[in-house]
Amino acid sequence: MAKNKFTQYFKRHRYSFIVLIAIILLGAYLTYGSRQMINKKNQQLESLLMEEAELKQALELLEQKKQNKSNEELKESLARKKLNMIKPDELIYVIKFE
Repeated sequence: MAKNKFTQYFKRHRYSFIVLIAIILLGAYLTYGSRQMINKKNQQLESLLMEEAELKQALELLEQKKQNKSNEELKESLARKKLNMIKPDELIYVIKFE
């Protein structure tokens, strides 16, 4: 008797069951697709963060080189002015005022 009731109930609502199953399958498919997209975006984010770290390190190295260069130029400038030093290829002109 119980089996007969279930069969009758299923026959009356079979389209509802089909729609319900279709909705569940669609939800599972969309969830799986979005999970793949999220994983792909996480991988892209990870690679961009690594690239950013490398670029920051390169920038820091360049800034240190710039600082060293300016320090060397400052030392050279002070040596030229205070100690009257010249480079090997430079010519010095002495102008005498009478």
